[in-house]
Amino acid sequence: MDEPTSGLDARATAIVMITIRNTVDIGRTVVCTIHQPSIDIFEAFDKLMPGVRKIKNGYNPATWMLEVTTLAQEMMLGVDFSNLYKQSDLSKKNKALISEISMPRIGTQDLHFDSQYLQPFWTQFTTCVWKQHWSYCYKGKRQDLFNAVGSMYAAFIFLGIHNLATVQSVVAIERIVFYRERAAGMFSALPYTFG
Repeated sequence: MDEPTSGLDARATAIVMITIRNTVDIGRTVVCTIHQPSIDIFEAFDKLMPGVRKIKNGYNPATWMLEVTTLAQEMMLGVDFSNLYKQSDLSKKNKALISEISMPRIGTQDLHFDSQYLQPFWTQFTTCVWKQHWSYCYKGKRQDLFNAVGSMYAAFIFLGIHNLATVQSVVAIERIVFYRERAAGMFSALPYTFG
């Protein structure tokens, strides 16, 4: 799982991790990436990298993980984590499990569907038409009002931006003239704007 707790508050994260722990407890393998887990979430994992120092009580798990997975840590321990895993019993068990799961059981057939889609074309078509009917045709007068107001709003915004972009080049040239004439006391800003 790629960051199953991202964007969740502490309570929701705890619920997700309990669910993942229950999944592991029934014999499923779960691989997770979790950025900056709390210590409670970190302790929910039961198989971490062997050969590294244990995390101290109250220490930030993210900092600990960054410290123990560096190349400098591997050199200090004299260990290559990838080779250590490849030679471990866990790796051998995982490879055996993959080989076992990869082979179909005797007497079973490959999964096959007659069509790419669950329903035939005509059922799909009538469902889409019915959905469009209820989405657009049956909303009533209030929806018509919202559609009209929204269209006018979009049109005015478009026209305003278009006019603004058109006038900007003229204003850039006229600004110099305005500053000169205002400094001479000929015009104030308001009549110059509308003139």
